[in-house]
Amino acid sequence: MIGSKSEIVDLLTREFTVEKIMISKSGLIIGDSPENCSKLSGQHPDFDIIPFSQNDVIMGYWEKKHKRIIPISPKDLITSSTDIFKLIDLFEKRMFYFVMKGTEITGYLHRVDLNNDLLKVPFYILLQSLESSLLEKLNLNTDEIKLLDSQSRVKQLLHWHKARQKKDIHMEGVHGLYLSEILELSIKRKILDISLPLKHDLEDFRNRVSHADKSLLNDISEIPRLIKIKDCCLCEI
Repeated sequence: MIGSKSEIVDLLTREFTVEKIMISKSGLIIGDSPENCSKLSGQHPDFDIIPFSQNDVIMGYWEKKHKRIIPISPKDLITSSTDIFKLIDLFEKRMFYFVMKGTEITGYLHRVDLNNDLLKVPFYILLQSLESSLLEKLNLNTDEIKLLDSQSRVKQLLHWHKARQKKDIHMEGVHGLYLSEILELSIKRKILDISLPLKHDLEDFRNRVSHADKSLLNDISEIPRLIKIKDCCLCEI
């Protein structure tokens, strides 16, 4: 395993915070009057809101839906030290947050920012840790590979094992298993108790975080799935 559960969680929550993916204040489109905010909203039709500031302090936001300025309240705010995993939970219920550092609003986050490529890193580490933890619990020998449903994969894995033995290369029975196969064997051995849809999601999202041409989320409706993956990994590692 990469490290103990506490070490992994501490690393991820310490290093991957909202400050790493937020849009900084300097990068925001900000209006200084209701009229100006309305104009900017028309110029940027994809934006749900336009921040409103007075004396360079963000005080509220122009809401496109109701065409009015709404003062910022505590429910609109998160701290810059909020970790990515907590952010995902928060985004299940809200579309956006302003980010506070000290007493100042320093940035903004929208649900679409969950597709920042940086977020793939903590999820890759989580899924890698899950895989390592399950392999350690399985402690497979070569014969147990035969429990796999795919007999073609069983033959392939045993062939690799024998070929490496002939070359005097030590190889454990678990070498070469895919995550899907590790999950399959863990479920059969009753080491892991998860639904079939969650198993498929773990495999799917592992594929997404491993490839540069894939997004973490295809749609914001997948946020609940991402939360289940996160919770499963944090529970099982």
